[in-house]
Amino acid sequence: MIQENYNYQSSDFWQARLDINFHFNVPVIKNAYVGGKMIYSNFKNDNNMLFAATIGGIF
Repeated sequence: MIQENYNYQSSDFWQARLDINFHFNVPVIKNAYVGGKMIYSNFKNDNNMLFAATIGGIF
């Protein structure tokens, strides 16, 4: 299993990333934002896709 993981992680790969953020103002919060992220990784024998969503604010 360790050898298989090593071969998987040390193989040639490429990665594409997309980040989208939307900033807006709300009366109490000066800078609020929502966002999303997608990261696609393609390895020699497999691929991986990550989706993430964020929400936050700066007071």
